[in-house]
Amino acid sequence: MINLALQRSHENYRLDFVTTKANDHKSLQIRRLMLCLGDHLSSLPNTRYSDIGFVKINSAYDLIDIVETWNSEGFEVPEAILIDDVHLAKLNAEGFAAKRKKSKLKNTVLIVFSKNQNDLIRHAAYSIEADDYCYGEIQISEILKKINFLKRLKLIGVERKDVEFNPRGNRRNYYQKRIFDICFASFALLLSLPFFLIIGILIKLESRGPIFYVSKRAGFGFKIFDFYKFRTMRKNADKELDKLNHLNQYNNTKSESPSFFKVKDDPRVTNFGKILRNTSLDELPQLFNVLKGDMSIVGNRPLPLYEAQQLTNDDCAERFLACSGLTGLWQVLKRGSAEISNEERILLDKIYARKSSLLFDLKIIVMTFPALIQKESV
Repeated sequence: MINLALQRSHENYRLDFVTTKANDHKSLQIRRLMLCLGDHLSSLPNTRYSDIGFVKINSAYDLIDIVETWNSEGFEVPEAILIDDVHLAKLNAEGFAAKRKKSKLKNTVLIVFSKNQNDLIRHAAYSIEADDYCYGEIQISEILKKINFLKRLKLIGVERKDVEFNPRGNRRNYYQKRIFDICFASFALLLSLPFFLIIGILIKLESRGPIFYVSKRAGFGFKIFDFYKFRTMRKNADKELDKLNHLNQYNNTKSESPSFFKVKDDPRVTNFGKILRNTSLDELPQLFNVLKGDMSIVGNRPLPLYEAQQLTNDDCAERFLACSGLTGLWQVLKRGSAEISNEERILLDKIYARKSSLLFDLKIIVMTFPALIQKESV
């Protein structure tokens, strides 16, 4: 249990941490600190996590003072600030967003919670520069996952609210992007020709069937095209899809009907196919898709038709307003992760559709290389 004591000293607040152990900073083994403001979050400080300290803040004024006068001596800067909607008006009136930008807590994740969904509260939350707005029952495990997700977004200069307010800029850099794609794909194909020959021979030696796998995918504007990959599964694996629905990793999300399909340790994948997938070499043939104009080097992944047909509502269809790509936000942030959700993946696609630019593409390409080697067989 951890409490935060606020004491006035020379017109400033001094922050003291008091634990059930001796009041010795060295004995405090809290590695992650989270500030909680509001009755809706009152249960969090009583939660027992060995390395997390949920700290109750009594008022909006106290939170503002903490932000302005934070002294991290002996303690890490808080990882997250969690507040309920009751305090939004007060924080907004006191210029909380501007004060946080100038403080040591400027990169701390800020999440606003409310009991029920409300668009006015959502906009009020983003007006104080919140990183996300959540509603409904509070589940600590989901909060921790969300905080980790938002931290990763911040690392590449992307914010959750980009989806809410930023204007669309889907094709403003189309010609620059197309010239870059042709040059990059041509050079990459030239370098990878020896790999094409070696991979083709090994695929043929291991299992019967074609070297390349061709399927119909939906890309920019729901345009359907032939999508190329090296074959990594046994022949006719598509016919076994219905038998594997119970293994879909997206079944763990809140969505009643998952929009995406991905299986960890897919039994249809060949031994050499696992190597191709884990090194992303199976995707080399998509360079031909880039040269044809079906895809771009960076964009949102083109989807199988059975997935695309589930994403035609207004909230999801915006992902198709960006070019399809070999790599993208989802790959560099969540590739190989078992914790991915429908909502997070669609959010990343929508953010890219809003934020797309040549400079942003280059940043994603640089981040793609360490993400090429997957940690999990998905």
